[in-house]
Amino acid sequence: MTTEVTSNTPTESTSDTTPKLEGFNIDDFGVREGDAAVSKRVVLTVPVCKPNPQNFFRTLSGVDDEGKPYVKTVYAIVLKDDMSSTTYIVTPEIADTYPGEIKQLTLYVCYNQKGAYFIVPVPQPEDGDYSKWNKWHETLTEVLKRGMEAWVRCVNNDSRTGKDYIEALKPLKEPKRRNITFNECMKIAFKDRVITDENHPLLKKLLGDPDME
Repeated sequence: MTTEVTSNTPTESTSDTTPKLEGFNIDDFGVREGDAAVSKRVVLTVPVCKPNPQNFFRTLSGVDDEGKPYVKTVYAIVLKDDMSSTTYIVTPEIADTYPGEIKQLTLYVCYNQKGAYFIVPVPQPEDGDYSKWNKWHETLTEVLKRGMEAWVRCVNNDSRTGKDYIEALKPLKEPKRRNITFNECMKIAFKDRVITDENHPLLKKLLGDPDME
């Protein structure tokens, strides 16, 4: 009876693809001064929504690279159904023509811990009287402003009459995110929901045009 003996000694490969590194110099692989990045992150979607109560977020403050503030009040039409709402922004001329359908919304640019941007719209008082401002909207504004200073979560208060915030006990790690201008952010968020003339299908539908049913 014979016993087969196996060896753990590696055998030389006849098809060794390991590169020969004679004369290797890491400097040959360095990025040259002035070279542009080979890729960049492109933001394709920016939701218009309320803050998720379970997620911490920050609110952008100050101005962007074009000198525009990250907060702006605009004219808008808000379509609502039982489960959601859709916001269209309109020009001042359209707002003058259809005053009964128009709201003034202040738009805040925010981002979450993943670096994803979103827009929070806050309705302003219809008659401009802030002493009668809806408490939900007033307290949401306070939360968003606090988000300019710290990581916060936006939650309903115990009495269900407005918003409170939960602030992170220590600074959270800043996510990697693309630097984006306010105008870019708005263009992405409202790319198919901009009304600039009276022939827009939504306006015709609101006026009872039977062809829009």
